[in-house]
Amino acid sequence: MKYSNTILFLLPPSLSSTHQYCQSLKTSWITPPKHLKTISPPRSGHVSFRVDDDDALYTFGGYAETIDEKTGDVRRYVTNDLWRWNSRSGWEEVVQSDAPGPRLASAAAVVNNRPVLFGGWDPQTPGTGGIILDTIHRYDPSRAAWTHFPSTIPQGPTSRHVALSLSCGTRAVLHNHRCLDHVLLYDDDDETITIRPTSGTAPSPRGLHAAAMSAGNDKMVVFGGAAQDGSMSNEVFVLDIATWTWTAVDCGGDGEGRGWPSPRASPCLCAWSEEKFLLFGGAETSSDGGGLTPLNDLWCLDLGEAGAR
Repeated sequence: MKYSNTILFLLPPSLSSTHQYCQSLKTSWITPPKHLKTISPPRSGHVSFRVDDDDALYTFGGYAETIDEKTGDVRRYVTNDLWRWNSRSGWEEVVQSDAPGPRLASAAAVVNNRPVLFGGWDPQTPGTGGIILDTIHRYDPSRAAWTHFPSTIPQGPTSRHVALSLSCGTRAVLHNHRCLDHVLLYDDDDETITIRPTSGTAPSPRGLHAAAMSAGNDKMVVFGGAAQDGSMSNEVFVLDIATWTWTAVDCGGDGEGRGWPSPRASPCLCAWSEEKFLLFGGAETSSDGGGLTPLNDLWCLDLGEAGAR
């Protein structure tokens, strides 16, 4: 699977269907002008975050890929570089101080207008399996500097997880493969993570899932992901932030690409409104079972039309 450094912008969609997963989504993609700089080299497994006060989008770390022009040999390596998107000139690498170590499959949430980076995976030397991380780092855009917290993620190292900011502005919620009857709450005031019990029908253990907070910041939506055995999901779960109760959502369709996205890992999910969420891409198991097939389909989940189960 070839890595990419392409950036595209999606114009706000209009709907011509009110199904749970809208099948007639009128949208258009815009390719930025060619003079804008791209992230080099191309990569995957990075984490991105937006800082309102800085009015900027950042991308950190991931697997980078270079190709030898003479031999065609591909080299992949993990990075800890930081890039900032500028609408006038494109991506610019940030000179950062006290940067976290190289990693991919980490998660980040912005609290108090400062991004906080949680865990991840450092593959280290090929064949060793690398190290799963339990570290917490916070980035200060005004100083381009990171702070490494002495506290760590409860229950051990984690990667392929998700993190979302809460409406209070000082806390974030984390969900990983261990969160069967709880979620993890980060508090920026005391720089710690605690366990918050939950009730209801929670997602089964998974990683590489997608999550988004509703526009009103009162619901956390989780889609898809992969279990430890590699099996993928297309399930939808909603966590009510007021009651900390999970609900499994019945979205209709057959889950085989007809009225419902196919099971997949590492898609993108974002809120469009209080009830509607946009899901894009990811990767599904290849039909021959020999690898992964990248996806570029776009779906709209309408919680107002979906039902609980």
